[in-house]
Amino acid sequence: MNFSYNLLRKYLKRGHEVEFSYSDKEYSFSHNEEGWYITEYNNPDYQTFKTANDLLLNGKINGVSIENIWGDVVIDAIY
Repeated sequence: MNFSYNLLRKYLKRGHEVEFSYSDKEYSFSHNEEGWYITEYNNPDYQTFKTANDLLLNGKINGVSIENIWGDVVIDAIY
């Protein structure tokens, strides 16, 4: 499945969560009633956002926007 950035936007806005690998590390986009999160596994630090759109616009991995890294990620799971 080709999981484009536009498809990621649609899935997150519908409330789906995504686990993926990038640059030999594992990450997730997840949410609860308080907001959305970018989490790097085995790292206590995480990024918090009010909405999925906020995560996509302002989230960064290794200092790079989600949109710019998305072509290089490997999807592990979608919930």
